[in-house]
Amino acid sequence: MPSTLPIRRCVEAAAAIFLAAIVAAGMPTQAAAQVLDATPGAGDLGLRGNDEAQTFRDEPPVAPPAGSPGGTNPVAAPTPPQAENNAPSIAPNYGRPRKLIKQYGPRKTVNPRPLPPLQPYQTAPEVRAAERKGGPPVTPVAPPPPTVALVPQPPPLRKSILDPNPFAPVGIDVGFLRVTPYIEGDIGYDSNPEQANTGVKGSAYSRVEGGAAFQSEWSNHELKGNLRAGYSDYFSDHNANRPDADGKVDGRIDVTRDTKIDLEGRFTVTTQRPSSPELAPGIPGAAVVGRPLIYGFGGTAGVTQTFNRLSLSLLSTVDRTAYENANLSDGSILRLDRDNYNAYGLRGRASYEITPGLIPFLEAFGDIRRHDVTPDLSGFVRNSTGAGALGGSSFEFSRKLTGQASLGYEDRSYDDKRLKDLRGPVVDGSLVWSPTALTTLTLRAATSFDETDIAGASGSISRRVSLEASHALFRNVTLTGLASFQDTNYTGIKLDEKTYDLGLKAEYSLSRWWVLRASYTLEHLKSTTPGSDYTQNVFLLGLRLQR
Repeated sequence: MPSTLPIRRCVEAAAAIFLAAIVAAGMPTQAAAQVLDATPGAGDLGLRGNDEAQTFRDEPPVAPPAGSPGGTNPVAAPTPPQAENNAPSIAPNYGRPRKLIKQYGPRKTVNPRPLPPLQPYQTAPEVRAAERKGGPPVTPVAPPPPTVALVPQPPPLRKSILDPNPFAPVGIDVGFLRVTPYIEGDIGYDSNPEQANTGVKGSAYSRVEGGAAFQSEWSNHELKGNLRAGYSDYFSDHNANRPDADGKVDGRIDVTRDTKIDLEGRFTVTTQRPSSPELAPGIPGAAVVGRPLIYGFGGTAGVTQTFNRLSLSLLSTVDRTAYENANLSDGSILRLDRDNYNAYGLRGRASYEITPGLIPFLEAFGDIRRHDVTPDLSGFVRNSTGAGALGGSSFEFSRKLTGQASLGYEDRSYDDKRLKDLRGPVVDGSLVWSPTALTTLTLRAATSFDETDIAGASGSISRRVSLEASHALFRNVTLTGLASFQDTNYTGIKLDEKTYDLGLKAEYSLSRWWVLRASYTLEHLKSTTPGSDYTQNVFLLGLRLQR
């Protein structure tokens, strides 16, 4: 085969002559460089497919010079701008150097929000194990693995707390006290204002009542109370007009965590009915006119010491009862102020907290009563000494059943030996049962040993029991039914009085400030004394303003 070396040398010589002719003709440097770049080097005819050859093939075609055929301007045309942005060739470049493309890094995030910590999902083994053991929820110290964790959900919206009594008064702040005052005006009809057996005459009447409850807002110590006063004005029977009032103020001083001083002040204002056996004038043809007042004032002071669950209390009491003289129909005066007396008492109590809802207690008490004038109008010396004891418990069997009940015995002996001892069982208590959120039943029982000025009678024992049922038809409409029975028995004489009461009340709360009220009361007294029985029907409609 003939040798290829002479042929190769001929080709290289022809290429050199061709390039020299182009330079002599005035070809632009850049175009010549591109042609030169595309020319294979010595020993390489572009047949290997190397990188230089590939770059040459990828380069865009070069525009012909202005002096070449197809050009119109004999002056060389400038290099197009887009040629400068092309990627540089790795082949030798003898023209103007090209700019390299600027490389940009990853985009930076300004103030990135951190991801929330991971928490185990509810079906993770760790969570299920904690639930089986009854322990607190799992809170991982280190982030759990992705297989048992998820991004926590946003916290649920807080539910609004419903007010159980949206129409109750909110009160006002007076210094360190929260005070809830009220005033009420009523108009109604009473079928028997005098509570008499004969000569009964009904009358329309109006009633005004005002009062206030208050409660301290201290972290230590306590002061609270409830005050009330009212007046009834009868349009057709002014002799039946009467006031009534009562109040109590309790105070507690916390000397230490386990030592407390208890204080209490109280008062009552009430009246006696003209037909009462206590108001027998003893004058033929004379009768009591109007309703004589009875005033009661008293106070209590004592100390309570707590030893873990055991509490011991010792209280002293002072009370005074004063009677207003009665006016008789013949113009004379019945002296009732001779029956005024003071009572001084001492009361001790021990209680033990078995559970917060069951606290039994034992209580012992004693007192002496001293009258201002002895003997009384009937010739008896009524100074006396009394003592008694009782046991009971306060309880709270769930929120539906709460209260306190006690049972005991009391004995009272008199300085005048002609008067029999006044003795008998004592039952006191209050039981509140709420079968539903809308219905409340309240059962109360009370026993009291009272003074009298009836000749031959030592005193009277009154036992009272009442049942009250309240039901809320709506959040602002409440119906209340009341039934009570009281038995008053006099020791030493044959005198017994039984009183029956039935009542129905309705309250319609227009707002927290205004309450529309209506009530009906039926009262019947049956006595062993002739001419003392009576029946009374009372209707009332009023408006209450409270704050």
